[in-house]
Amino acid sequence: MDFRTLFLLHSVVSLTCSASLVALASIFPRQPGSRLWALAMGQITLGLVCLVGFSEAGWWLLAVLGNWLPISGFLSLARATQQAAGRTPLNASWRLGWLVVIALVLGYITLAHVAPSPSGHTAGQLWFDRRAYFSSMLVSAAIATTMLIMARDIWLSGCHRLPFWSIYSACTVLMLVAATVRLLLSIGFGPDAAESLQVLNSTFFLVTTVGLIGFTIGAILITAGRLNSEITAMAERDALTGLLNRHGFFARYRAWSSERSTMSLSLVLIDIDHFKCINDQHGHDVGDAVIGRLAALLTEGVRRSDWVARFGGEEFVVALPDTAQAEALELADRLRGAIEREGLQHAGARLHFTASFGVAQGRADSPFETLFKAADRALYAAKHQGRNRVHIAAMP
Repeated sequence: MDFRTLFLLHSVVSLTCSASLVALASIFPRQPGSRLWALAMGQITLGLVCLVGFSEAGWWLLAVLGNWLPISGFLSLARATQQAAGRTPLNASWRLGWLVVIALVLGYITLAHVAPSPSGHTAGQLWFDRRAYFSSMLVSAAIATTMLIMARDIWLSGCHRLPFWSIYSACTVLMLVAATVRLLLSIGFGPDAAESLQVLNSTFFLVTTVGLIGFTIGAILITAGRLNSEITAMAERDALTGLLNRHGFFARYRAWSSERSTMSLSLVLIDIDHFKCINDQHGHDVGDAVIGRLAALLTEGVRRSDWVARFGGEEFVVALPDTAQAEALELADRLRGAIEREGLQHAGARLHFTASFGVAQGRADSPFETLFKAADRALYAAKHQGRNRVHIAAMP
């Protein structure tokens, strides 16, 4: 395949990828990175169109834009990656300054006159070869730097561990290696090795075509993976508190018990005291705020290995894996004290509320219903004995 055909193929692929990402951004405009992915691919595609136009018309401005736009596109790709990975974006002043400097350098390379050499080239041909040589080196260096930034952000964010980031991560490494190799080999060949440089550039364009396809597929997979995670979270998380709901709690319990059948599990049931009175006296908005405050206090007071869930209304559950009965009782009483002490700041005053706790202990291979009923009986006993207390029940 000759270089011109490969160049046109690359342009068609870029245009297709750009259209796909524009559609993705239109369907999911609020997904992080979606609009920047579309912008990036559009810039790269427009740059290729400018280079095709330059080969036909020979306008120097098209040559500058044809090299500058892909660099700008890969920089937008890095910004999209940072958004999708939850990383801090590149400084706007730094991005603008970098693009201005690159534009000036490309303009100088394009317009500079190069004296004839003894190699037999005409002055015009030598100018064209040298322009393409130095421009390609600058583009390669810029792409390699951008891919290095992307690889760093993907690694530091931990996204490389996520299955739906695998293609995107692989393409980042591929483009980093390809741009670096092209830069180093171009330096090694020198500007007069026309045939070697043409083979090198053709190979790079082919790799870039594969990379752009991979980035497009990767962006779609990342968006789909994030949407799937959001849907799963909606199914397993309580909308008001962000805690696990009943469905999410049992999913976590099944996964845990299947791997740790011999480990003990302490279960703590919590119920807000006189919650109906809070709603009646202060309104449901304040009632929701009390529920949210209790959820925050429970989350802050447990260990990272524990699970906190809202089972509905004012009822909460805390699971304490591998926790002795005495430890569970101590933790429950500490949570009870924090709730009584902290309360809720509302309308310039502190609204105090309390909660009752029921604690039970069992093993992972024991029926969960038995453990739950024991904790529920303990909670009922705490309510019956005056509320704002912890009661522990022995397993039958």
